[in-house]
Amino acid sequence: MADMIIEGVTNIAWDANGRMIVTHSDPPKPPATTDLVASLVDLRAALNDGAKDITIAGTILVNSPVVVPRIAERVIRGTSNATIKSTGRDFRIMALGNGQGGRLTINDLTIDGGWRTNPGECTSDIAANFWLPSLDYLEMNGCSTMFSRRTGIFATNTGRLILRNCTGYALPRDFIWSNGSWDVLVEGCRVTYCGDDGISCHVQPGTTGDNRTVVIRNNELRDTLGIKVLGGGKSVLIEGNRIIAPAFYGIRLGVDPTTGEGAGTQSNITVRSNHIENVRATSPCHPGQTQGVWLFMYAPDQDMANVVIDGNTLVRNEWKAAAPASLQDVYPLWGALGAYSKTAFLPDAVLDLGSEATRYVCKNPGDIIGSNLMNGFSK
Repeated sequence: MADMIIEGVTNIAWDANGRMIVTHSDPPKPPATTDLVASLVDLRAALNDGAKDITIAGTILVNSPVVVPRIAERVIRGTSNATIKSTGRDFRIMALGNGQGGRLTINDLTIDGGWRTNPGECTSDIAANFWLPSLDYLEMNGCSTMFSRRTGIFATNTGRLILRNCTGYALPRDFIWSNGSWDVLVEGCRVTYCGDDGISCHVQPGTTGDNRTVVIRNNELRDTLGIKVLGGGKSVLIEGNRIIAPAFYGIRLGVDPTTGEGAGTQSNITVRSNHIENVRATSPCHPGQTQGVWLFMYAPDQDMANVVIDGNTLVRNEWKAAAPASLQDVYPLWGALGAYSKTAFLPDAVLDLGSEATRYVCKNPGDIIGSNLMNGFSK
């Protein structure tokens, strides 16, 4: 019988039960803990196979939704410049599957919805770059959402929501739509060109927000409707944000008397150290309406408790032009895309330089605790 040679074998022995034990100098490597994908086929396969840790490389082009099945816990991350890019049709680009619950973390991933001019929003919630509702836990770090046909990140009814250092750009509606979420942190994000609220977190009609916590801090918003948080909670903090040329209002609080959102006691709300600059009277969300309010809060008198508004800086630059300055004149980058809105391009949107832009209004300002309500005003 000829000798049998096996490369790499260092020893062969027999155990007491007569089994052969082969020792190899180069044992097989353990299976990878991260699925690396660089194509749509591989991405969908990894998601459908239940991979818990997926890394996306390069640009992946899509022409239909990427469905993310709900599992107990999953991490999706991008390498440098990882992008999922759509054709610009009206659909959810990355969309959670049916059901509720689960934990999802997404890091360093860009979704480009494909629109390069503003056609106006899709008429339903069907269109969103990240459509991620009803999770137990959602965390997004360093992600970008741009050129959606409607919403940048749709994350309603989430138990714990964390957005850190994310970017939103050219969105006909909200950058983050988080209505009904209970423990919310939006921090260090930069949002430019939104036709609706840059950051919004409402208490749904018919519910109460008594047990929720909302922290919105150190974000920069340019050309959005601003920040809207309706309803109180255990703690609502809006702090250290820069809101530049917002349409309609800089910050809105309280109750929406039309929809009932935010109803209940407006409790434990603190708004401090925010910089609000050059509020616009015109609204891309509601054509024909004008407001131009730095901060607005509506609530019945008996429903105010522990509301503090303090140390905010309100700036309205003074221009010598006879007519209200156009956004292109004051903020040159605005002209690159024009005003983003729910209804499409607004070529004649202007800054409100008159008295309406000086307002810092609550229905019942006597119930507001705080000082320095209008410091830093330039005119």
